[in-house]
Amino acid sequence: MCHPVRSCTLNHEDGFSSAFVVAHETGHVLGMEHDGQGNRCGDETTMGSVMAPLLPELPGINYSMDEQCRFDFGVGYKICTSFRTFDPCKQLWCSHPENPYFCKTKKGPPLDGTECAAGKWCYKGHCMWKNPNQVKQDGAWAAWGKYGACSRSCGTGVRIRTRQCTNPAPSNGGQDCAGINYDYQLCNADECPKHFEDFRAQQCQLRNSHFEFQGTKHHWLPYEHPDPSKRCHLYCQSRETAEAAYMKQLVHDGTRCSYKDAYSMCVRGECVKVGCDREIGSHKVEDKCGVCGGDNSHCRTVKGTFTRTPKKAARHVIIQENEASPQILAVKNQATGHYILNGKGEQAGSRNFIDLGVEWEYLVEADIIPKDNETRSTLMYKYIIHEDSVPINNNNVILEETVSVHQVRMSKER
Repeated sequence: MCHPVRSCTLNHEDGFSSAFVVAHETGHVLGMEHDGQGNRCGDETTMGSVMAPLLPELPGINYSMDEQCRFDFGVGYKICTSFRTFDPCKQLWCSHPENPYFCKTKKGPPLDGTECAAGKWCYKGHCMWKNPNQVKQDGAWAAWGKYGACSRSCGTGVRIRTRQCTNPAPSNGGQDCAGINYDYQLCNADECPKHFEDFRAQQCQLRNSHFEFQGTKHHWLPYEHPDPSKRCHLYCQSRETAEAAYMKQLVHDGTRCSYKDAYSMCVRGECVKVGCDREIGSHKVEDKCGVCGGDNSHCRTVKGTFTRTPKKAARHVIIQENEASPQILAVKNQATGHYILNGKGEQAGSRNFIDLGVEWEYLVEADIIPKDNETRSTLMYKYIIHEDSVPINNNNVILEETVSVHQVRMSKER
């Protein structure tokens, strides 16, 4: 029954309850799992529970003996009244009105919970007084537990609390509690005091020493899966081969869903929308000036050629050459000394990559190989800067100049 390609099910019909069994086993043949096993159906039992791990304990609550006779033998059949048995719950005897003295049975008892007398029902083959402990009981949530530790010490993480469906627990075919059993909130929203570190990149780096791919170990870099539904699964990219591999686990809670969204984050494998106001479910976004919910009026474009590092308020930095040259552009993280782009021994080809928690696009429009004796190039870059950070007497805000430089350094501040 469990083979992924060749599955079948063989069921023996022995009465009313066989309908549940046949439907349940057919569901398995079609690839269904039990409710709550790898799916969210455990929270939707009110919509039907044919794939519940166990049949309801008292299904007879909803079906009379006459209805069970009709299911067992066909339209018109009812409980046999031509003779009386010592206990009607031992076996279900049925007859048709056209021949009421011809009673037949499938040798099975009525379903547990079937009414057999006033104030009594069938239970385990016996007609007994209704016991409150056997009555169908829907589940209800107990109180929330305490929040756990934050998933990150800084840079915005998530902490989770849970609750149990035990107040009371569902019994005798009662409904499970509706809704999810966990809740979460953001925590430790302050920026990390040291230089910026990408949380997804840290998780990939931890696999360097033990995760093998295609028979060998790799240096793993962060990778954003193109399928949005898989971005909370940990995929990493090999530095050596540029191939992406699934690390067979979810990313840690608090990992950003996408490098295109600085705030939304993963919680238990699902992407949770977070606005720039750090409120869950908020749709507020930063404008081009970096103002949350702003109207792009608090910054201006600065163009020119500079020999200094851009101001810390710089955003959307674009660097380009005025004319084709045989030089290459190198970008280095000043905090760590690590080259982000075109370090020693690297090829200067066009590529997209992830570093410092952002996506970078490096485009080489012509295949020009630099020569050892050609070390100077004319470059220009522009960036957007907050007006408040520009001195009033600064006359170079909109100037465009050029200068010969042998290397341009750029850092992204967070």
